[in-house]
Amino acid sequence: METIILLFGVSNVGKTTTGRILADKLGVQFIDLDEEIKKKHKVTMEGFANMFPFAYSRAKEAGDLLT
Repeated sequence: METIILLFGVSNVGKTTTGRILADKLGVQFIDLDEEIKKKHKVTMEGFANMFPFAYSRAKEAGDLLT
């Protein structure tokens, strides 16, 4: 069974840094969802927010990427 750990919270508190360190220590892959969103849509996160102006639609798009 695969274990998935999600880190979420307000901006600029160290989630990415913590996630990378944790993944390295556990010997697992680290995925930054923001980076995956930017690659898929070829936009900044601000551009992504403009493309999906409602929180529900942004969350659905992010969830679809996770699956």
